[in-house]
Amino acid sequence: MPLWAWLLVAVAGVATLLCAAGFATTVWAYYTATRPRHGIFDAPRLGDELPRELVGFASRDGTRLAAWFISGVRAQAILLLHGYTACKDDMLSHAAFLHAAGYSLLLLDLRACGDSGGSIVTLGGRERDDVLAAIEYLQSRPDVDGAHIGVLGLSLGGALAILAAADSPAVRAVVAESAFRSLRSAVRQNFRRFTHLPSFPWAELTTRLAEWRWHVGATRVVPEREVGRLRDCALLLIHAVDDGVISIRDSEAIFARAVGPKAFWRLPSSPHAMAYAFLKEEYAARVVAFFDEWLLTYPPAAS
Repeated sequence: MPLWAWLLVAVAGVATLLCAAGFATTVWAYYTATRPRHGIFDAPRLGDELPRELVGFASRDGTRLAAWFISGVRAQAILLLHGYTACKDDMLSHAAFLHAAGYSLLLLDLRACGDSGGSIVTLGGRERDDVLAAIEYLQSRPDVDGAHIGVLGLSLGGALAILAAADSPAVRAVVAESAFRSLRSAVRQNFRRFTHLPSFPWAELTTRLAEWRWHVGATRVVPEREVGRLRDCALLLIHAVDDGVISIRDSEAIFARAVGPKAFWRLPSSPHAMAYAFLKEEYAARVVAFFDEWLLTYPPAAS
């Protein structure tokens, strides 16, 4: 065999090995991102003494979801959504001050988190349906005002809170802390942190693999686009200037596209989605005042 033929075979072999290594790396990154180690999101734990009822319902694809319902003296209810790697337990601190303000609460475990079913986290792709199922559960309760529901979410939960308001006119007030503008933005910013691989090109390759496996496009998780649909829902964005996980530029992009009543609380410094841990009194006062204004006194939803 002539030398050029041997060289061609060698080049083809190296190319095959590189493609195989790239594919294996993408699969590993996908596995790591969709089956995260829980507990990284280290929220403070208060509110363990709150009386709560464990409830369950199904998401659109049949996944069984678990949540805690905490009854309040008001009929208006607030849905609490945790962040990536967290679960409903991490929202008990927020539940404590909202319960003290009289609100009924639902603390949801998103799929593959806490007590809910499901084997993988889809970074909002399927969780969007989980949140809508939680809202429908609240609307089914006779002790809840199903036309005036609030949502408070952290990080991934903040992004989902915005999507929930776009999906349901019953959502009248949203507090989104450290939300990302799109799934792709969140993946690009955090790919190295969770996989220890460079973002380029693995972040996009992993996202494409996830879209294929989930049968859901990443374009389904774009709060920056969906926020333009929130005309009858008030929005409060909370983000720290020095957030090292999701850049404040993401919330700024969302805020710029918002068309309904909106406010932006920029914090000079706070770890990602941990504002309450550092500013308990001010945080609780601002959030309760926001929900009081837009859930209790805002004009009723159009029928």
